[in-house]
Amino acid sequence: MIDAEQLLIQSCMQDAGFNWSVLVTSVDGRPGESWNPVHRKLFNADLAEKYGYSNSHELALSTDDAQRWADYEEANRTVGGSAQGQVTKCMGSARRQIGETGTRSPYDLAEQLANVAFADARDVPSVKEADSAWQKCMASAGVPDLPNSPMEMPSASVSALRPSVDGAVGPDGTVSVPDEERRVAVADAKCRETTGYSKSLYDAEWEAQVNVMQDRGDDLERYASEAKKRLQAATQIVANNAPRNR
Repeated sequence: MIDAEQLLIQSCMQDAGFNWSVLVTSVDGRPGESWNPVHRKLFNADLAEKYGYSNSHELALSTDDAQRWADYEEANRTVGGSAQGQVTKCMGSARRQIGETGTRSPYDLAEQLANVAFADARDVPSVKEADSAWQKCMASAGVPDLPNSPMEMPSASVSALRPSVDGAVGPDGTVSVPDEERRVAVADAKCRETTGYSKSLYDAEWEAQVNVMQDRGDDLERYASEAKKRLQAATQIVANNAPRNR
């Protein structure tokens, strides 16, 4: 896997006298175990037992690829810290070459509509009822700042158990989760399932997404065509620009 945007940024940065790494991995796009096939985060008791409120990498990575990914992010973070203005300039240039402009992208529209559907789903009476049932189920978990909805978990007291919920998995694949976070996360996941919250939200969100797509079908068709053009442009950029490092 190679990122077309990063290839263009690399060329621009190196022309300006800076090193910029491009990640080249054997990743084939398969999601990591915490994500479904369309890369939406999953949450259940088994995953909570392993990751707490964190998650696996979004892509299925070998140990070697995970280390390369960590090295790549650290290297570019260092360069970005000393040359942020140049990075911003090169990123803008790269996105223009791929076809992105200041206007809303196809992906932005899809995300916006998904967010609208999700917000609508949370207001459905059956989901509100499931919120209350989940709260009662979680009462015995002893979370001092238990929120009104599982969508607001982890609460501040649980989040404070470690610096970042995104930092549980190391480059070598080891998972580090505080015992208390794991305990609460497992209880949370089980309560979402036994109270019917997960199913209620899924059904409500499904219906809300159908409604949104019906309302904005013409826009989605138009933006899908634009997304296809950008994918073709990115594919050509990768073909024309061999990475300068691995």
